[in-house]
Amino acid sequence: KSVEAPTKFVYVDYFSDDAGTLNQDMPALEVTNEFIDLGDGRSKLVSTSLADNAEQIEELIKMGMVEGFTSQLQKLDAMLAE
Repeated sequence: KSVEAPTKFVYVDYFSDDAGTLNQDMPALEVTNEFIDLGDGRSKLVSTSLADNAEQIEELIKMGMVEGFTSQLQKLDAMLAE
């Protein structure tokens, strides 16, 4: 949706099949990622996901969204540590 380099980008996260066709039956999230300069070469990532309603979030949590997101952050940590 938007990029404010180098501090922020916003996108919509959709479910899709292997061909990239959007699954209209699944909720989409608007995701905002902000990078905050902490000084001394350190940064903080703040990621915010917004759904249309609480029921959509509950559905995504039941599907493993928290575990999946945690796994992705762990992979990012490992990559940045290299």
